[in-house]
Amino acid sequence: MIVTLIIIIFLISSSAQQQQGQEAELGGGPIIETKPEIKIEEVIEEIEVEKFEKVPKLVEDPDPEPVLPYAHSVVVIDMDSGKILFAKEERKKMPIASLTKVMTAIIVEEKITDWDEEVWISKKAAFSGGAGVSLKWDERIQADKLFKAMVMNSDNAAAIALAEHISGSTEEFAKLMNEKARDLGALDTKFVEPSGLEDEVSHSTAYDIALITQYAAKKKKTCDTMRIKGPIEVASSDGILVHRVGNTNQFLRDENFQHLANRIEMGKTGFTYNAGYCLMTAMEDKKGKRKAIGVILNSAKKTRWYEMENIIEWSFDNYTW
Repeated sequence: MIVTLIIIIFLISSSAQQQQGQEAELGGGPIIETKPEIKIEEVIEEIEVEKFEKVPKLVEDPDPEPVLPYAHSVVVIDMDSGKILFAKEERKKMPIASLTKVMTAIIVEEKITDWDEEVWISKKAAFSGGAGVSLKWDERIQADKLFKAMVMNSDNAAAIALAEHISGSTEEFAKLMNEKARDLGALDTKFVEPSGLEDEVSHSTAYDIALITQYAAKKKKTCDTMRIKGPIEVASSDGILVHRVGNTNQFLRDENFQHLANRIEMGKTGFTYNAGYCLMTAMEDKKGKRKAIGVILNSAKKTRWYEMENIIEWSFDNYTW
């Protein structure tokens, strides 16, 4: 687009110079210009229209929308434009469990400058509960390794330890999360801590999580970590403790989804009894040209994966760019 603008400006400049030359040849007499003057503002407006026309449009005769008997709230957006491609109760405020960690990962990646620095595991972090890699109280481990445990294995202790390391407390870290959410336009979101455990107080929407993920897609470390299939091993700084880190994203490791594994850009799972089974997925189309972000809140454990595949594939099949 920038190159196009430069070329047009060059042509305008050349046209002006040519007109001046003609005036000189005719002794400086007036020349009647029959073509309308080209204005830079009009050129820019045309370019903006061209950009707008690249927003996905629903085909004239779309397929029937997928039936989602278990998912309570769903959205699919185009990763580039943010346009909603598929939706069901997408702005309903709901608990989101560990999808919270998408925002946690954003803040951590933006704040950590040395990924080799040691992070201390507090008692609060170690006894936070939930599934994870069994980090121990008073353990010290590199920030990079904790980041992998949090993003891949959805470890709550890792999320809390990183938050405390950055902000001194989970409460102060949550302020950074909420500030970023407001900046991104996720106005129906409230975070109270970095792991997603306290979801009786915190809440978000499928649409807000999609917006947050759209921004997270620009964070290289977060995206690269989400794509690590695992399992990998990470050790404490003294080498005494070794932790196995897997990836909760079945699209990367389940044989039933091998046909999708290479198309997965990002992914995050979540579960609490209050939130149900949640899932965020960013996927490219079969031609590798377009990307979409899907979010499912409060679905069933196994069904959410098939629901996600169906709504994203339906979106690719029934929109044109």
